[in-house]
Amino acid sequence: MATQEHSPAYRNAKALTVGLLCLAPVCALTSRLALGLVLLLGSGIGGAILWSCRAQPGRWRQALSWPNLRRALEGLLIASAIGLAGLACFLIAIPHFPGGVRPGGNESAAIATLRSLADAEAEFRAVYGRDRDGDGTTEFGTFAELAQGNEHLPPLLPHAFTNSLPLADGGDVVVRSGYLLRIYLQDGGESGWRCYAWPTMKNNTGKRAFFVDQNKTVMWTHNHRQRYSGTTSCPAVDAALPSDAGNARSVGRDGGVWQRL
Repeated sequence: MATQEHSPAYRNAKALTVGLLCLAPVCALTSRLALGLVLLLGSGIGGAILWSCRAQPGRWRQALSWPNLRRALEGLLIASAIGLAGLACFLIAIPHFPGGVRPGGNESAAIATLRSLADAEAEFRAVYGRDRDGDGTTEFGTFAELAQGNEHLPPLLPHAFTNSLPLADGGDVVVRSGYLLRIYLQDGGESGWRCYAWPTMKNNTGKRAFFVDQNKTVMWTHNHRQRYSGTTSCPAVDAALPSDAGNARSVGRDGGVWQRL
């Protein structure tokens, strides 16, 4: 006579539990974290029931009694706590793996980079006071100048900002955490600067686009209409300039809605 472990009901329940357990991390990694946790809990409960039934083969009622289930669920809680802690560490570490991305994390990094850039530009002009054309007016710097430093000023940005990619229009961009950054110097940097950040691959490494200038006000757009992505679709120098400078949310010259963070 076949034992309960080899019965069709047991095998089907085991297959369902394993399937739920496999789907849980997949859902978590595709931004369906809540569903992944539900599936993880469901697979754990199923595993607890299977453990009880395995401990009492051929005796379903006794196997499913509260004392047996309680012991199984206690083990489940401990295993779930360990599993969730591991999952949380893995999700935090995803951006540091080759090819691993978290769009939200990349966007936060882009915002932080633009704010650091605004501080670096202000310090560069105030302390170094470079005058490339010798007309007596100090100027803001390029990415490379801010990152290289000089005898008067230490590097204000990471050395990675000295590595740029050329664009078809003659400009260049820097890649940081799934985003491209481009700086425009107005009048050679004398009257101001503007910088944009947009995803290297829209909807993969990020969704929104961002902007900051010498006023240190960071703006953002959903990037639905413009679809800035990679080196083939870049914001123009005046893309984020609002039609109404006093409005915190207005249509930019690129047709998208830009608003302040």
